[in-house]
Amino acid sequence: MLAASKKSGKNNNKTKQKANARENGTAGAGFGTPQIKSKTTTATSTSTITPTATQTQPQASAAEIHFEKQSMIVPPTREDHDSELPEEKTDNLSAAKGRKARRQKWGDRLEAVDQQQAETEELKAVFTQEFLQHELLFRKNALPVPKQRLIQISSSPLIFTIDDFIDPDLCRQVQSDGSGCFDLLYPEKLADLVFGGQESAMDGLLFNAPNSQEHDRAFAAQPSSNNNYPDGLHMDTNGQCLFRYVTCILYLNDIPKECGGATVFPLARCLAHDPALIAARRLLEEKIPHTRSRSVALAGLEPAAQLLESRVGSNFVLDTAQETTIQIQPQAGRLLIFFSRDDHGKEDPRAWHAGERIRGMAGAVTEKRILTLFKEVDYTDTSHEHSRVETTFENYLAPLIKEQRDLLKEKAL
Repeated sequence: MLAASKKSGKNNNKTKQKANARENGTAGAGFGTPQIKSKTTTATSTSTITPTATQTQPQASAAEIHFEKQSMIVPPTREDHDSELPEEKTDNLSAAKGRKARRQKWGDRLEAVDQQQAETEELKAVFTQEFLQHELLFRKNALPVPKQRLIQISSSPLIFTIDDFIDPDLCRQVQSDGSGCFDLLYPEKLADLVFGGQESAMDGLLFNAPNSQEHDRAFAAQPSSNNNYPDGLHMDTNGQCLFRYVTCILYLNDIPKECGGATVFPLARCLAHDPALIAARRLLEEKIPHTRSRSVALAGLEPAAQLLESRVGSNFVLDTAQETTIQIQPQAGRLLIFFSRDDHGKEDPRAWHAGERIRGMAGAVTEKRILTLFKEVDYTDTSHEHSRVETTFENYLAPLIKEQRDLLKEKAL
């Protein structure tokens, strides 16, 4: 009985010790000092343990969080990568895994940065090469315009010509669809070499390539129309372009005189009492800048428009020295400049003009290729002082127009 009692006491002691061990978290570790788990604890076992205050997962620093927010604006560098990563905690497997994940994340980001920098350098190289080619082409074409080459043809309308303004061979390379016209650097040369640097975003550039077939078809459809001007006569303020004041036509190919195609000013030298000039003024008074406009019939001015289109020259005299018409024949590289408005900003009735009918030769099609720049009044970047309230529209336009007219007259012969 005594032995049985001692055995029962020992069992009770063991039960108490196991209970204490469970309370101290050392169950299964024996009765000695509680054993610390090895660093080689498996992932399965560690995942079931609730981390204590000293074993919590490492949190991203404020600097790291701030950098991640800014990374979409300022691409990270390798120095940022080295300085922003937290120190590795070798005694925590989760921290090591987080470290590895962040290294992968930063590695991907740095790879993207490297690719972006490579693309930027490549673009810089391409743009630099294109700019150098542009400069080389500009210098090749930007020859100074000698004073004697700018010739004044007429004072009303004010007309100038410059032969070989751009290399004729370069002009002839422009195709019928306009490809190659921007290689001429036409607007830049015109602003720098003729108009004293004056240019505006309002200026318009237009490429045209009419041919003899088109004109033949037009006359076949309307045999009663004028045989000289297939598109009628017009002012370059046509189409509500009221700020236009000067037109610059660059001829890109040669057309023999017998094939037509000239730019014609039928009233350039007419007398003051010429009926055609009176008709031209009447049309402008009614705000009609085109002889084929629908407004002609509405205003009852068909006779005036027909008279204007019928004028191909002469002051009703046989003296050729008193011929009223000025014709500028297309020649590759030739520049024609004419003003639609006078010194006072008013439309010049002698500036009515048209393209002469183009005729084929020996069954061949004749084509006329031209590049036209329309300059408009723009005071955005000028020093002109004027009132926009007290003056008329013509007076508003006049200062810049007069400045450019005087500049060209001074340069011309």
